[in-house]
Amino acid sequence: MNKPSNLPSLPTFGRMTPLRMLIKGVLVSGLSVAVLGMASTSSLAQSVSRAGAAIENATTRSIGQNSLRADAPQYYEVKPGDTLWDISALFLKDPWMWPQLWRENPQVENPDLIYPGDRLALIYDEKGLPRIERQKPGVVKLSPGIRITRYRQAVPAIPLKTIEPFIERHQVFSEEEVQASAYVLGAEDGRIVTGVGDLVYVRKAEQAQDGTRFLVYRQQRPYLATDLAGDQQLLGIELKYIATLQQESASDDVAVMRVVQAREEIRDNDLVTLKDRGETPATFFPSAPARRVQGEIISVLSGVRYAGSNAVVAINLGQSNRLVPGNVLTIKQKRSPVKDVRTEELIELPPEETGKLMVFRTFKQVSYALVMEAKKPIAVGDQLITPDF
Repeated sequence: MNKPSNLPSLPTFGRMTPLRMLIKGVLVSGLSVAVLGMASTSSLAQSVSRAGAAIENATTRSIGQNSLRADAPQYYEVKPGDTLWDISALFLKDPWMWPQLWRENPQVENPDLIYPGDRLALIYDEKGLPRIERQKPGVVKLSPGIRITRYRQAVPAIPLKTIEPFIERHQVFSEEEVQASAYVLGAEDGRIVTGVGDLVYVRKAEQAQDGTRFLVYRQQRPYLATDLAGDQQLLGIELKYIATLQQESASDDVAVMRVVQAREEIRDNDLVTLKDRGETPATFFPSAPARRVQGEIISVLSGVRYAGSNAVVAINLGQSNRLVPGNVLTIKQKRSPVKDVRTEELIELPPEETGKLMVFRTFKQVSYALVMEAKKPIAVGDQLITPDF
């Protein structure tokens, strides 16, 4: 099938194929480890400092026997519906250490990918270090005949249905990017409500050939962070996907575009762009962050106050902090201070570890993450630090 020459109906990522193809392959093999934010308690800072040395050599660190779960199976057959996080958790106490356990033969086709039906074996190398190996199928004698080979979809890192809407429909722009973006000037015949097939006029659109498709977004909420001085900083503005337009003609200042797909009616001043600012690669693995980081949850995207496992949250670090999709972070909550009956002082207690989350989409100063584990309800303001090794 020939690749279309213009943009798809929904966002694409970097130089990758259209979004629908990306989503089928996105996260196909892993996660990575990270941490974000600006927590201010001394206990949190100490936790980050202790984790720092481990981060420096995380990519070369070997897994020992004590990294395995006591009940780790010797063999496991991958099932439809499995995720890489699930499989990692069967063998490892810390699932983000998967790359050190999964050291597949690089000569095998797509060695990083795991598929339903694969049989995984826990073995030990010549140094006595554990590793996971994909067992080779036995020799099967085939009789002549016509056979159909079905497409196999690799095991994703996390549940795709949960994160798919946030890859398709959400972006985060900086204030400068919002101001510089093209926008809807109005609709044909002064229509207030526009839908598929209608014409709209766009101002400041990027130069493009007629037939090029543009994406329409609407501003939702600002993402804010409070610095150590107590001042608020704008990290970015959340945008929601509204529609797709196709350019029919353009002058120096105004382009005429037709609505070819719409989730909602288009309004004046909706933003129009060719680009997706987010980053979600097709494959990634659990690993340590590139640097010591600390941060916090700044939003629960479902709109509720508290989050549990499989909830999507926004966090206050991103690409500028060298976060990448797949980074795994430890979630900690502040404990209520305790009054010292002898001195009448209120004593700050160390934060309590309450779960883990994994980054799956990064922007300049904000990332989206999926809560992987939650011992207690997760809330805005919960602290994030690098996991212990």
